[in-house]
Amino acid sequence: LRVAIHTPPCNPHIQLLSYMSENISLLPEKVEVIEGDALNARQKAQALFVGLGPPDLCVLTKDYTPGKLMLASKPQRFTYYHWILGMDSSSIYQITNYFDSLVATQEKKGVARGAYTLASLHYISYNAFRKMDLHVEVCKPDNATTIYAVDGSGGRHEVDDSFWRQTYVCQMLRYINGPTRETRPLRMYHTLTDKAGEESRFLTMCAEFFQEAKTALVPAPTPRHTSDTEEEKAIMDTVDSSNNLLTTTLCYYFIRHHRYEPLISFLTNWRESEPNVAVPISGALVLDGDMEKARALLQAALVADETDPSIMLALVELSLKEIQGMPPTSASRETRLDEALKLALKATEAEPGATRGWWGLARVLVEMGRYEWALAAMNHAPELLDQDRLNKTANMDRIGVPQFSRLTTPTQISHDVMVDMQDEVKEFDTQNGEQALRLLSGASLSGDGKIVYELLSDIVSKVGWENLVRARERVLVRPAELERERSRTEKLSSAEVEQHMEAASKADTITESMSLEDNAISPPPVHNPDASDDSHNKGIQNSPGLPPHHVRRLSAVDSQGEKKPQLKESKLSTVENAESADESSDSSADMTPETSTQVVSPLPTRLQLDEPAVSPASDTASFEDVSLSPSQQREAALSPAVTRTPPPTPAEASAAEEAGPSSSSASVETPVAVQYNTVSTQTEPDAIDLEMGAFLLHHRRQTRTYATPPFTVEVYADSGAILDVPITNISQVLELAFHALFQDIKAFHIWKEEQKSVSAEAEQVVVHTAAKLNPERSSADWVRLAMVASRLKFREDAEMLYLLAGAYPIAWLGLLNLYAARGDIRNTIITASTVQKHYQEKYHIAQTHPEVITSVLRVMGYYGLQKVRTVQSGVAECHPVIPNILFDSVRWRSKGFDQ
Repeated sequence: LRVAIHTPPCNPHIQLLSYMSENISLLPEKVEVIEGDALNARQKAQALFVGLGPPDLCVLTKDYTPGKLMLASKPQRFTYYHWILGMDSSSIYQITNYFDSLVATQEKKGVARGAYTLASLHYISYNAFRKMDLHVEVCKPDNATTIYAVDGSGGRHEVDDSFWRQTYVCQMLRYINGPTRETRPLRMYHTLTDKAGEESRFLTMCAEFFQEAKTALVPAPTPRHTSDTEEEKAIMDTVDSSNNLLTTTLCYYFIRHHRYEPLISFLTNWRESEPNVAVPISGALVLDGDMEKARALLQAALVADETDPSIMLALVELSLKEIQGMPPTSASRETRLDEALKLALKATEAEPGATRGWWGLARVLVEMGRYEWALAAMNHAPELLDQDRLNKTANMDRIGVPQFSRLTTPTQISHDVMVDMQDEVKEFDTQNGEQALRLLSGASLSGDGKIVYELLSDIVSKVGWENLVRARERVLVRPAELERERSRTEKLSSAEVEQHMEAASKADTITESMSLEDNAISPPPVHNPDASDDSHNKGIQNSPGLPPHHVRRLSAVDSQGEKKPQLKESKLSTVENAESADESSDSSADMTPETSTQVVSPLPTRLQLDEPAVSPASDTASFEDVSLSPSQQREAALSPAVTRTPPPTPAEASAAEEAGPSSSSASVETPVAVQYNTVSTQTEPDAIDLEMGAFLLHHRRQTRTYATPPFTVEVYADSGAILDVPITNISQVLELAFHALFQDIKAFHIWKEEQKSVSAEAEQVVVHTAAKLNPERSSADWVRLAMVASRLKFREDAEMLYLLAGAYPIAWLGLLNLYAARGDIRNTIITASTVQKHYQEKYHIAQTHPEVITSVLRVMGYYGLQKVRTVQSGVAECHPVIPNILFDSVRWRSKGFDQ
């Protein structure tokens, strides 16, 4: 060491020389295996970029010079990379300044093992307007720069001033949407605070490229099936000025801070040229509490463009919001629903290849009590067009993530709340716990699957799970069986047809059942001609809205092997099996040779079922009154007195059988359930039934497997009317949503049984704790159960389950959302303070958690600033960030700031 520094050891004024290490302060980096891997991976994935593209990529080159004591070492060059989100790189000066800041923050080391020198920087940012990457190369020591653009095929292009501004807009839009889990390590820059006019500058550039965004900034295209012609098959979801990525991201940016006035002011500039801009403006007006102005705006826009489906569907959503709180039998409610139905049918007719019209139509039908038609509409929504092609590209790298050899470890690491929150959720998914709760597929639903799940959950809240299953049997399962039978027999010769039908008439008809019996996890597969568990898994694997790792979990749940995970043993009965057996015998008796001939012949266009699909006797065991008229059913279904609890009829029936007839009424508390009327009081379909039947028959969903001519089958509705339902196969998305909802309901029922058993053992009221209810469950299990209760809209149970989880960050966030949605100011402030304190103490960051900001602003929007301040002043454990949020709300002009 003395030789290396050329100084005598006795001189106290001489210090050891400092050598630059490979680490950059606060910034971990990944080291490439081979130089150029990061750039090659980015270029290879560029053609697959969707939407706004991945975050910016920064590649650093560092030259290593060995120290004088490292005689065996040789000079080398290493390349490192990291991602960036939120940095202003609208000109070359920002990028060179960033490079200089990295050089200035390079860590030093005192022992002369060698020095690392930053040699060059390669900065890449995606311009989603032109589908090109902006490349900026900066080399030391004189900061020599090279600027060019690269397209998906690798061709180079020049960069003009407009290209820089477009790239800056895309950078800020990606920052607003937040980070992705795949891009680590990630450096976040929190911008758009408007301290230096950042927001005003950003909005000015957004206005410059607003018209281009309509065609350039579109979500990932999803080709879908439609009904008849090749022209319809080419139709996809329409992207316009109301729903492109620029508009939707700006809406998210303003709405999350309850800043409705700036959003309306920005979008109003295009009302004259773009009538559908009224859609996001009306959404902001609704959130601001002015529904009348929102309706007038949308109606004026519809007059300007009568064929725009976005405007029509916005009016449908507005009508569904307006009827909330109206009496079920009021004339205003019926009028709004009739108008919404007409608009939904017209919007779906305008773009049959898009799913948003079908979902809007299903929502209206659910509110009208037409649950059979709602299921039929969901089943007729177009599915993915080419599953084989989509499956091949599903696992492709759409970001450009290269391989790396190691991760650098600086002395200190900078943390960001949004990144840490994502990492905690990812860690939560790997937490040990009850296997069946970990494999619930409802938590992983997204896109179409999540929408269908919520629609089915709404139906369950109105009529109960068993009635939903019966409706599924009549409207979906039996027509699908007829379609499969027709498809098979069309391929047989006439002699084989007679032989096949003779054998079929002697065999028992298998009725699909989804009862909550022991060891029943998923509904039987009905969409595959060779119905088996394996084929059902293959169908689910092709379903959209489910990540591949959850598909594997779902397959494990459906399998019949020894490793099949089971929920805890329950006492749920098999009432549904008995009903299914009765239905099977009835249907077998009805399948006479004449009827069977109609099933397999390609000539008839409608089949008739002589008996209702559900026996009235089976309904009387579960529901109180079978004489309700359709209007009374709808009134009872929408009454506030009816809770969202799915009727636990099988569990209660089983408990009643075990306890005996004398104690059945005392031991089981049966909640009020809505009667699903099966006694026919109406023999002829009304105008809505006729219109829906003709509409669905015209837009019958075609699949690649089955392409037989369309025909209908008569089914009985809850009102007793005979409906002509088009025969088609069951949608994979709908089957997946049924499966997820069934899993959630069964898991929730098992937990409710545990709760009842603990209460029954105790002679007095006890405080439920995790140790008393089930000491074997982990905190992650209680959180997963709370998420199930939240998905099923059991908010009180969800709150209790989150509290049972204890000091768990994800449980705190769940409670925070529940309290804010309920308008509980005090508990919102207390929980928000707990969340903020946890993240500050664990990660040593001063940044305010985004969920804390959203929750506090939400209760302020309910009650006004002054009332929230009054409650906040009385909370002793209030965190200092809460008053700062209230102060910022005045500067932001959030809703309620002036109250």
